[in-house]
Amino acid sequence: MKRVLLFALTVMTHMVVLAESINGIEYKKSDDGCISIEKVIENLNAPPQVIYETARQYLIEAYKDTKYKLIIDNAEKNSVAGEGVYNQFFNYQLGLNQYYLSVEFVARIDAKDGRARVILSASTYSGKCIDNNSTKDVADKIADFQPVNKSNDAKKRMYTKAFPELLKKWNTTMNEIVEAILVGCKNASLNSPSDNW
Repeated sequence: MKRVLLFALTVMTHMVVLAESINGIEYKKSDDGCISIEKVIENLNAPPQVIYETARQYLIEAYKDTKYKLIIDNAEKNSVAGEGVYNQFFNYQLGLNQYYLSVEFVARIDAKDGRARVILSASTYSGKCIDNNSTKDVADKIADFQPVNKSNDAKKRMYTKAFPELLKKWNTTMNEIVEAILVGCKNASLNSPSDNW
């Protein structure tokens, strides 16, 4: 019994998440440096299979013209996730350098009876830095910079401005996913025959 309790405590301490908020959008930072936002949708009048299929269709349709791909597609566990990218979502001039930031993110949806959990997460800014003579790749961990981390780095002003823009993009994506699930579940309940008439 003590071993089980010790194991559970060890697992929980490695999954510590710190929640903060910017412009009313709550985000979490896990101890492995991943940043995420999460929303649980309650009172869906649909079984988990319908919620899963609705979320799966959204991920397939919403990004079919981009480099978006499904990375989890588990009908048995009613879980689906896809990778997406916000290409050049933020541009910034820093001295002679022009930065074009992108973020690859994961959108994950898990379904249970009448509920869905949507998680959007990312860990790294990517993109390009262009000066007069060259182009360099950007690959900076989001958690290493402002406002997530109180950094003294020269790029802190840029990332202090980029992070709220990322949260806005995520919030828009979150609202689109939630709307797709709500509409999909409503349509499924309208299309299913009922004996309660």
